[in-house]
Amino acid sequence: MSIEPEVPYDVDLDTIEKEENWRDHQIIGHYSVNEQPYNERSQIQVPDDSWLSTTDFILEEVLGKGRCKLEEIRRDTNTSLKLNEPLRQLDIWGDRESVKRARRMLDLIMERLQQQRDASMPKSRKWSKPERELTKAEQKRADPKLAKHTEDLTYREYPDVPFQYTGFMPFPDRSLHPTRVVGAQDEYLNRLRAECKCYMRFNDAHNMIELTHKKEENVVKAGKRMRNWYLQVFRTPKVSLIHLLKQPNHIMVVQFCTLPPHFFTYHYAPPGEEQAMQGKGSLLEGLTTGAVVGQIDDQLGLITLDNPQDDVGNELSDTVKNLDAANIKAMESALEAGLESLRLTQWEMKMKVRFGHIVLTQYPRQNIARSLDYFVGKVLPHKNFEANFAPCVGKTEDDLRDVFDWLSWSRVKQKRPLGEEQWETTLIVKFTGEKRVGTWRCLTQSFDVTTIRSADLQNDYDWELKLQRAVHTTKGEIRGTPHGLFADGLALNTDTNRLIFHLKSRCYTPRLVTQKKEWVYAYNGDWSIELTQDEIWDVSRLNITRDRHDLPLDLSAYKPRRVIYKLALYREQWVIRFAENLLVELGEAPSWLPATFLRNPKDKEDTLEAIINVAQEVKKILNKKCLL
Repeated sequence: MSIEPEVPYDVDLDTIEKEENWRDHQIIGHYSVNEQPYNERSQIQVPDDSWLSTTDFILEEVLGKGRCKLEEIRRDTNTSLKLNEPLRQLDIWGDRESVKRARRMLDLIMERLQQQRDASMPKSRKWSKPERELTKAEQKRADPKLAKHTEDLTYREYPDVPFQYTGFMPFPDRSLHPTRVVGAQDEYLNRLRAECKCYMRFNDAHNMIELTHKKEENVVKAGKRMRNWYLQVFRTPKVSLIHLLKQPNHIMVVQFCTLPPHFFTYHYAPPGEEQAMQGKGSLLEGLTTGAVVGQIDDQLGLITLDNPQDDVGNELSDTVKNLDAANIKAMESALEAGLESLRLTQWEMKMKVRFGHIVLTQYPRQNIARSLDYFVGKVLPHKNFEANFAPCVGKTEDDLRDVFDWLSWSRVKQKRPLGEEQWETTLIVKFTGEKRVGTWRCLTQSFDVTTIRSADLQNDYDWELKLQRAVHTTKGEIRGTPHGLFADGLALNTDTNRLIFHLKSRCYTPRLVTQKKEWVYAYNGDWSIELTQDEIWDVSRLNITRDRHDLPLDLSAYKPRRVIYKLALYREQWVIRFAENLLVELGEAPSWLPATFLRNPKDKEDTLEAIINVAQEVKKILNKKCLL
């Protein structure tokens, strides 16, 4: 058996050379690969790639006035670009990754131009086909909707003679204008009429709502929802801020020390302002005092005197002995008022326990050691006492190595997606697998309702319980607004997962960008420990030229100004309960009450004492494993 080659030996080389000359000179011209070396870019060298506009935009629009964007793209991507005038395309030279980044920047510029064109186009009515007759299936679906709409309209006409069951909902406060409750042209009242199937009207003479129907349950349901809606309109969030001191187990004095070098302030600020904050702030420090000589028993030995638990000759005062009990009462009162003021709203809420350090910012000025009684009775309740909470527990991942090891041991870990957050408004963005914006929502009017800070003189860390609320808006509600246009232009770098955005947007200019990475661990049953890495970029300090404002900015090329790690604690039940408020209809109330969080007989973890105990446990672990 012989083996013959598939290609015969008598090959006509001239024929093959002619057959391989397949390139169309009308498309790529007279390029030749070997005419010049790679590092000499010229018009006769074959580009590594090329970019051609897929829309009707001309290249001058994409590259900007005087082709100013071309040089910026070259500098950012480390590529060589040249405008090929005959073919009306951009030729690109560089390595694979650099070429990929250049094409991505050009695509983003094109998308932004298209968004600006769509936003500027007038909304005009166009010709359309005449409406066709509905099919039998469509008519069957449309009939119930029409019947329901007709039924809803009947409840707007209050009967001359009331039915068997009637009810009255008086408005106690005449200073509240009725239109805030019933709505303009009875907007809110019509919704309650239709959803409760009850006849309702506003009696201006008696400042009350009258209700009537043949069924008692309809009147009761409408009355409850109208009451809840009136309370929601009338109430305002009960904002409170209290500072507490954990009860020490032996006699101490309190003094105020300056912030240590390189201490991270409670929020990011420019260098000058941050330096002023560091010079102005101070930390609490507890000093253990010795026994008064005249009160020492002659029979006590040195070993007994050396035991700090005996408190020889110096006992805690009654005020200090009852600090923990007084703290629980103050916390319960503030939390109950805050939760009740938010219970009937449709706002987004969250409650967490954060760990860090309490930083005094204004009072007292003098660094004088003060007794516990004086500090609790005079300093904390003083009108000039001001403090902030610095939630930083680490600056690098190595600082929290022991904490990660402790959390990873026999605990369930859940990764959360990267998010983008800002101060005044919060954009919560979820990216798709292609690193593009998927779903997002915007939180506005966010502020703290209840803030409880507990200082501990015998530990390095303090804790803070915070109840927050924000107005929830969906993507459809703010599409086309400055926030919506900015969010639609966001993207992630496929290699570094860094944010890509535009500096210049219509009526919206970002100042600070915070990119988060979160690790969530299950702890002690229903509790969750959330460890967060915040990377902060100050856009005003990136030294971006004006010519570059229209180009997409990739944060991969810039080092964040601040990187901090934060640790928070919360219960999954809190998240589930607060989620009900986003689903309730007008006048409906969620199933939870303030007492559900503070003294729930069905769940031992739903008590204020349980919150304090778990916070103390985590704080002790931080004190051992995370030293700053």
